[in-house]
Amino acid sequence: MGVPGDAPAELPAGRASDDAIWVSISATLRNVVLPALSDPFARAQTIQLIALAEHAHRRGDDPTARRTAELEAVLDALQANPLVSEHWPGDPAAAAAAALVAAVGRDDDAANAVRALIRPVLVRHLDEDLASTTQFIEAFRGRLPA
Repeated sequence: MGVPGDAPAELPAGRASDDAIWVSISATLRNVVLPALSDPFARAQTIQLIALAEHAHRRGDDPTARRTAELEAVLDALQANPLVSEHWPGDPAAAAAAALVAAVGRDDDAANAVRALIRPVLVRHLDEDLASTTQFIEAFRGRLPA
């Protein structure tokens, strides 16, 4: 894809990569679709689609397995903690959340250990997600991603 009238790009034999597909989608939306739109809602939606395509192109590997393993290791380390053992083993995300909820309003060793070990892992996971999706904030404001 590209701008109408452009010479077709040479493609290697075989299947186009996912990266090539996302770059093509973004370029087509930016260079062909967006300039042809006068409707503000359609323009806003197209800008959001451009941000989504560019995010898909750059987002990297799925962090779920790594994050699950991190939570499992922390929960295993806290297995003797009564706020954890009530929910673990089981679903690591649910167990971590339940342990944090159980620690709210408590000031004892069990609650402090849960906050000290589980909370930083979950906050880091959230920070990673926020860092990888910040381009959507500008897109939701109607601004093209840089």
